[in-house]
Order: sequence, then structure tokens, then C-alpha cells
Amino acid sequence: MRPAALSAALLLAGCAAEPPKSKTILGAVLLNPGSEPVDPSVVVISGTRVQRVGTQAETPIPAGTEKIAARGKWLIAEPPQVVAGPPLDPAGLEAQWDRIRKQNTVIVPRLTSVAPDRLDAAIEAVRKLNEAGHPVAASPGSDWKRECELLRRAGLTPEKIWDAATVNAARASRGESGGLRPDRTANLWLLAGDPRRDPELLAAPERVMKDGEWTR
Repeated sequence: MRPAALSAALLLAGCAAEPPKSKTILGAVLLNPGSEPVDPSVVVISGTRVQRVGTQAETPIPAGTEKIAARGKWLIAEPPQVVAGPPLDPAGLEAQWDRIRKQNTVIVPRLTSVAPDRLDAAIEAVRKLNEAGHPVAASPGSDWKRECELLRRAGLTPEKIWDAATVNAARASRGESGGLRPDRTANLWLLAGDPRRDPELLAAPERVMKDGEWTR
């Protein structure tokens, strides 16, 4: 092989072996469902995966990483998307109440899609479910603020609406509910505040990462 060709081959080999540049989100309040907030946190993203998660005091920051300052923001895993089904049928729910109670079935009411003449009955059905301790799931979408309003009318607290959009939505969709943890896909949202106190924040995340790349 000629010297010029050998140099080019070595250069290409070196480029192929170079690991993807990491990104490190610094200082955000990390909120994983079922866990205490980590504040301030460090989340290291390598390629499409979460590499490291921890406190800013204890988590090593890779040399040469792209640093993203996020102090004062809240960092969460992208909420699971529940497959859209028919809106809640209060009569059907009443007929299946015993089965729902025994199986602890997750209900996805989709109150914003209920016909106006059946909405009050649907809200009362969700209230009954909530008071009985049955899980209710919901997915942030274009009508999320209105859905939050209707869920509050049904008696769900802000923290229960957060649970509906995270752990219960994961149960309903059979998706991941563990939040941002090492080796998970780097799909995450940065929020302006605490979604456990104001779940309407899920309607408009400040930044969105999908597969390790910012899309917003």
C-alpha cells in the first residue's frame, strides 16, 4: 500500500474507533417516579443511551463532554404514551366494576374525548375509581391542560395526576417506568418546575431529547 493510501486508511480507522461525544446535563433536579429527587444532579448521555446518573458531588464528568447547564430546571424521562382507545364509558365501567376491582385494572379515561352529555357521569366514574384506590393513567398531549382540569374535578391531586402520566401510563402501555437510569434510552424532558405540583407543565417541556439528540 502506498504511504498516502496507508495514511488515509489509518485516519479512517481512527475515526471509526472514536466513541460518540457525550453530553452531560448539569444541575437539574432529577425526578424519577417513586424516588426522591436528586438535586443537583448529573446525567451523562453517550450516543443514544444514558451512561451515568447521580449527584453532582459524586458523579464523574467525562473529559471533553458537552456540558448543558440546567440548574433551576426539572429533568424527567419522557412520559410513556398510552395507546389511544375509546373514551371512558361510564355505563360499561359500572357493568365491569367487579372485574376491575379484582384485577386492579389501569383505566385510561381520556376525559377530553368524552361526549359533553356524558362528561359529568365519566368524571364521577373516575372519582369512584380514585377513591377506591384504582390506578388511572393519562398521556400528555395537545389537550393535556384540559385533561388535568377534568382529572382534578374527579378528585385527583396534582401528584396523582403525575402518577397517572408516569408509573400508571407505563403500566397501561407496558413501557418502562424506571425513569432516567444507566443504559436506558436517552429520551428526556427538561421542565420549568416540579410536575408533581403542577402537572400542566408536561404540556410544554422547555427542551426535549430523543435518542440522545435535542429535538426542541
